[in-house]
Amino acid sequence: MHRTGTKWMRNLSLAALLGLGVTAGATYVEGSMAPVHHVYVDGEEVGTVSSKEIVKESIDERLQKAQDAYGVETIVEESVTFESERLMNPQYDNEETVETVQEDLTVKTEATAIAFDGHTTGYVASAAKAKEVMDEFKQQFADNDLLTAFENRENKTIGVGEGKLTGFSLTTQPQQKTEAVHPRKVSDVDEIVRRLNEGGMETKQYEVKDKENLSSILDAYQMTEERFRELNPQVSGITAGQNIQVEQEVDYTDVEIEKEKVVTESVPFETQTEKTNDLLIGETKVKQEGSEGQKKVRYSYQKENTEILSQEKLGEKIIESPTPKIILEGTKTPSVGSGEFTWPAVGGVLTSKQGERWGSFHAGIDIAGVSDRTIKSADHGVVASAGKSGAYGNKVVVNHRNGYKTTYAHLSSIDVNVGDKVQKGDKLGVMGTTGRSTGIHLHFEIHENGNLKNPLSYVSQ
Repeated sequence: MHRTGTKWMRNLSLAALLGLGVTAGATYVEGSMAPVHHVYVDGEEVGTVSSKEIVKESIDERLQKAQDAYGVETIVEESVTFESERLMNPQYDNEETVETVQEDLTVKTEATAIAFDGHTTGYVASAAKAKEVMDEFKQQFADNDLLTAFENRENKTIGVGEGKLTGFSLTTQPQQKTEAVHPRKVSDVDEIVRRLNEGGMETKQYEVKDKENLSSILDAYQMTEERFRELNPQVSGITAGQNIQVEQEVDYTDVEIEKEKVVTESVPFETQTEKTNDLLIGETKVKQEGSEGQKKVRYSYQKENTEILSQEKLGEKIIESPTPKIILEGTKTPSVGSGEFTWPAVGGVLTSKQGERWGSFHAGIDIAGVSDRTIKSADHGVVASAGKSGAYGNKVVVNHRNGYKTTYAHLSSIDVNVGDKVQKGDKLGVMGTTGRSTGIHLHFEIHENGNLKNPLSYVSQ
């Protein structure tokens, strides 16, 4: 307490009279005073406490809880200050003051906002995390090594199966800034990448134009009426000039890519034909099987995100030539019987003639007693039938296409198929005893225009 000089002098004269008693009194007053601390939040006093540490510890405890809950460094947005003094019997309320301070404080964290053209995608813990977001987003569309090479302007030669970027850009560049936000707003890297991929929803103010109605606005912004009512609970009708809240999809950014790649592709083989007189007209035979070749092709791609917008072939080089397939085509005129027949077996003897035999008519002749059982076509022609035929056993019929047909029966095996073209003397099968037969022999018949003829009138050994 400030004292005047006069008063201070009077007190001094009294002190001279009382001596040591005055000194003892002063010491007593000083020892009876105690500190008190006035607490201010953003300059406004909120209470008094007996110790600054009580407030500081409560704030630290609040920040630690938030940090443990959200995993980020936390701060208080408001400024907390103290003014201290010593008073005789000071008045304070530690509990109430701490409670008031806690109510007035806002816990936040310093985070990095990532935005595109003013549209905030979200917040991450730091600028380093923001870089991770963009790196991970880009690497969805291009290998990290290719990105690094492109950014470092490396001009390397690419081999088969390799590629390089010749262009890589975002349609909208990201903006970053540090903001103090509630810790719950901070997302991890994967979440922000997901939002970049899927886009987001943005609410904005919109002024209703003349002749617009609720239906046209909902169609324009692809909103449901329910969502519109949530955003505009106070709106009952739509009139021109009215300001309303609408919601629309936001496509934050796209990736434009230009890439070159070298790949191998197969080269188809050609099919070539060669004429040969070794085959009949209409007959074919594969002389050489074809095989595909290989070529190295260089492409340029233009892509937006994962969609290929255009593709251009820059060049190609054959690294293995294809082998053509070669097919032989017959030029030989198909056989037509001459009408002159040869003996259908290799030697042998006539064991039965055509005519009555054992009470029935024998339609052909029988030949047996051969050392070589090969059965031969008696004239040029086409195999009309080949297979089992009742009492005939294994039977072959040759159509000589001149009105004549010959029959060869009881064969043990058949070497031709229906449609095969045969020349005079070509092997048809092997003599046997299939069907109704009394031993190994050939039963041979000749028909002209469907009429049975006597073979011995046409053949002889």
